[in-house]
Amino acid sequence: MKIITGNGIHNFLFGQTEQEVINSQGQPNKKFSDEHGDTYVLFNTLETTLKFEKENDFKLSWIETSNINASFPEFSPWGISQVEIITKLTQIPGELPEIEDYGDFQSITFNNSWLELQFRYEKLKQINFGVLYNDETEAIWPEIRTDKNN
Repeated sequence: MKIITGNGIHNFLFGQTEQEVINSQGQPNKKFSDEHGDTYVLFNTLETTLKFEKENDFKLSWIETSNINASFPEFSPWGISQVEIITKLTQIPGELPEIEDYGDFQSITFNNSWLELQFRYEKLKQINFGVLYNDETEAIWPEIRTDKNN
């Protein structure tokens, strides 16, 4: 499962609707909404949660995964040190991360790339990432490929 920041992971591409995701992946294990009206769908076998944001016309806008098969094209972040992950990721997007300590876990965020890594006990536990935005705070949707585009 390759993570392409700004685009998606696996069969999930930012900009897809919930129905498009279900058509390609099947029914999720769980679905719920939050206080903002955003919809979340969970796929247990993929250890992945998808968020469809109300402000983005319920298009896929945010992905959270704990799946150890999820990797970046350049490397797999699982099983290597927190320092090594940060070093490698700092080189890829070319930005310094923001580090926040929440007591029992740390959040390492690359704000320009909409990428967040959550660590507990200095081990990677979750990767979260979202659609990119332009200067006018409009989502930059990747091209959704279909068989006609291939």
